[in-house]
Amino acid sequence: MVGGAQPGYVYLITMTNAPLGHEKVKIGYSTDPDTRRTQLQVGNPWSLEVSDSYPVNDMEAAEAAAQHAMRAHWFRGEWYDFPPYGISSVRRIVSTAIGPYKTRKKRQFGDIPPKNV
Repeated sequence: MVGGAQPGYVYLITMTNAPLGHEKVKIGYSTDPDTRRTQLQVGNPWSLEVSDSYPVNDMEAAEAAAQHAMRAHWFRGEWYDFPPYGISSVRRIVSTAIGPYKTRKKRQFGDIPPKNV
């Protein structure tokens, strides 16, 4: 990337209703993973959800590390087959691979944001 590292997120987007044995996970980067999921949903026959999003200080380098760590499960493009034990394996592999790039606590989807007082 010209100009140095860009902070953002490395995300995991999963197919929520794919037939058993056809589950895939996309490993990518974005400054807005929810918007990226919406873009990817167009034309995709399976429902997609952002399973995890990790804040990082260098999106491209962290994504490359995560994809390299998942190379044994590569399917096509930035999509990967689920390894044994499913998404929990993916989370462990990716979280470990991007460790040097993490900037703060991982965003937990479904967390209830604090109320403004």
